[in-house]
Amino acid sequence: MVLLAIVIIVLALVLLINVFVRRVIFTNDSIISRNIFSTQKLAYCEIKGYRINNSMLYIITNSSEKKQIAINLFSLERANNLIRSLEVRFTNLDF
Repeated sequence: MVLLAIVIIVLALVLLINVFVRRVIFTNDSIISRNIFSTQKLAYCEIKGYRINNSMLYIITNSSEKKQIAINLFSLERANNLIRSLEVRFTNLDF
């Protein structure tokens, strides 16, 4: 029982760290989202636009083959810079 509690605590800590270690990088031709478990890259031509819902930012793709990128805005230090960069390049799909 003690081992199970330790495993649950460790998993919770890893997931919490994953939320705050996330990086979103703008390159000349793509957006890269990195966290502990995965790296996702979307070229600008694959992006339809973005949506903001509560504290989540969704970068929507043109095709169903690529997954959208979901970003928790509370976890980013410079969320305003990210949103401004998206506003310049893409359509806000909330309107």
